[in-house]
Amino acid sequence: MNNTPQSELTDKETLIASRIARAVYRQLLDWCKRTGAVPLAGVLPPVHYKSPDEISAYRLEVLAQKAPDMGDKAIVRARELLPSHTEIKPHQLTLLIRNTADLKNLIQVMFRLNSGEAKPEHLKIRQAAAFNALKSLNELTDRLNSIEQERQSHCNRNGVQFCVGQVVQHKDERWRGVVGDWSRSRPNDEGNAEGGLSQKTSLTTKDYSMAFAENSTEQHASGNASNVESNDGNVFYNIILDAGDATSMGSPSGWTRCSQRDLEAVQDEHLMRIRSGHIPEKFARFDPESKLFVPTELHTHQYPKDQPQAKVVGDLSTPVQELCTDVVAGVQELASRMNRFVLDETSCPAERNLHVLSAVQERMRALKEGDVLSSEQKLVGGMDHISPLTLAAQHLRELLGIYLEIAEVNQKREASMKVKENIKYDVGDVVYHTYFGFRGVVVGWDEKPIFDVRHWDGLQHVDNPQDKPFYHIVPDENDCIEAFGAPRGVRYVCEDNLMDCPEGRRSIKVDLDVGWKRSDSDVYTAPHTLRYQYGSDPEDDGATERCLYRIQNEMYNWHLAAQSTTAEDVIAQKLSMANLYSLLQNVENQVDAYAVQETIKEMRKAHVQKETQSKLECGISFLVGGDGKEAMEVYKELVEDDPNYAEAWNRLATCQFMLGDNEASLESTKKALELEPNHVQALSGLGLIYFEEGEYKEAAQAFRKSAALDPWSLVATKLSLTVDLMNRVIFREELSN
Repeated sequence: MNNTPQSELTDKETLIASRIARAVYRQLLDWCKRTGAVPLAGVLPPVHYKSPDEISAYRLEVLAQKAPDMGDKAIVRARELLPSHTEIKPHQLTLLIRNTADLKNLIQVMFRLNSGEAKPEHLKIRQAAAFNALKSLNELTDRLNSIEQERQSHCNRNGVQFCVGQVVQHKDERWRGVVGDWSRSRPNDEGNAEGGLSQKTSLTTKDYSMAFAENSTEQHASGNASNVESNDGNVFYNIILDAGDATSMGSPSGWTRCSQRDLEAVQDEHLMRIRSGHIPEKFARFDPESKLFVPTELHTHQYPKDQPQAKVVGDLSTPVQELCTDVVAGVQELASRMNRFVLDETSCPAERNLHVLSAVQERMRALKEGDVLSSEQKLVGGMDHISPLTLAAQHLRELLGIYLEIAEVNQKREASMKVKENIKYDVGDVVYHTYFGFRGVVVGWDEKPIFDVRHWDGLQHVDNPQDKPFYHIVPDENDCIEAFGAPRGVRYVCEDNLMDCPEGRRSIKVDLDVGWKRSDSDVYTAPHTLRYQYGSDPEDDGATERCLYRIQNEMYNWHLAAQSTTAEDVIAQKLSMANLYSLLQNVENQVDAYAVQETIKEMRKAHVQKETQSKLECGISFLVGGDGKEAMEVYKELVEDDPNYAEAWNRLATCQFMLGDNEASLESTKKALELEPNHVQALSGLGLIYFEEGEYKEAAQAFRKSAALDPWSLVATKLSLTVDLMNRVIFREELSN
């Protein structure tokens, strides 16, 4: 990396190339000037420029390494212009273009970084990319103009009762949802129930699809919206349905279109956290102060008078900020403590080929340094555009992920070591199904099937299949087409139906997960962690096993200590159950809520006797597998052994309810709540029991207590239905009187 490469073109060719570049450069900048301040995030996907074809390899490497610019003005200017959220690697520059200012800066940077280089093969690719970008932007112009026209029409809110982001309910059908869009339409106009979902236009490919699907706001064949008489009959809304309500309606899209006259605002705060995968398409978060979903920057631009003061990242009170700081610090301190467990075994696990420990150490290092943002979040703007609530939730999500993976690896390895000598095929073996005639790669196995396989096809000739080993097989695609008429996913196969695949037939087409390796001789090698959990010897004198169990035990001890209100451990204080509930009540979106919910659930399982928790997990496996009776017997034994184990009472109540014994379920639920009054799942279960018994007032009270602890709980759908039924009962009683 000494000097910028010299030109390989003639002087005349260089001059022509320079003129072309300047002409395109001016047109691109002119487009930015004409377009104005339209938000582009959500319209354009991230752009990627790879070296050396699309960007100067030398200059990009200098930028990535943050090396001295050596007086290169192009590098100096690039550092000044590139937004802080630009991702720069030695071989690729990635940027999410949020607005025309970002686009203008990117154009200037690319022009400067590529000046002075003229390798013919690179020049041709770069010129084509520039022309494609210009053509793509010109294709986008009409749609951006349309967005501006829509913005103008939405400036007039005369007669529009609800704003985007407001939670509403149908007056008759009683489903709930969030206003995604609104428009004035003539009575006979047909609307788009998808609410004008956006599509993306690329700057760096020849995919010139429109930036937006036809939006329902473009309903006017002629005239201006401000001249249309506004009343309930011609104002329509595209509603993002709550997931629970959408399921009950049978709406596969999760959207519906509705007239203003049929809607009313939701006033009950326990019914306002709408759960839907479509929410992030239009909204950034739920604001507990305004009780509205806050639109994204682009959506705010399209509806300038609906929530003009909305902030994508909201202001937090001092106590909530301190709460987030405590949670983040607690997770990072715990990660640092567990990282030392690895260092106690070895300072350089990678150099000793301790691949499992090396991967764990890397994840711990990233967590203790706060490196928890996704690539997309980093491109959006990193920490400056992330709420402290989201940051805290993502720390918990990563910590939980590490714990669950390590616990699963330890559990599977322990079980595998006990029965491995009875298992014929190992992960990575290529096998042949003797009954259906397909080949495949073994990616896992169970000593006995985890499902009831007695009536499965292909097992009629097998004696006692429930007692035989079963294998997870990724099948050859072409074999599946021949055997079943179409490709198939992972197959679950009895050992009696398998044989070693002949060496000459092991060249197969399989879609394996990341980490698998395939040699030229068609030998498949599983990822290190997978091989370890199925019993392979890492040849490390037990270092990996000791370290993984220490980490699991440390997390286990935190789960126990955090449930106490008098915990002495500083980490347990910061990551206490009380703090996590406070975080859950303040998080502003469904994804963050899920991370906190699952962490709390895992903490609830903890018991001073690890064997007791293992038994609880065994009952959960029975329940998930559909064997409720067997699960119930496990839970009955648990509560007999320890009548103070609240989670066991809750699980027992669930089984009893599923098997139709409401009376027994009610008693078990009350016992769980006696031991732990803030048990969200037990409160929800109590509401379900009362609901089934027609005691709607008691059901609503239980659901409200649950929703107060966890505003993002699925219980809101049941609460809404319960309130409606209560009102109907009251109405009938009034009529009868």
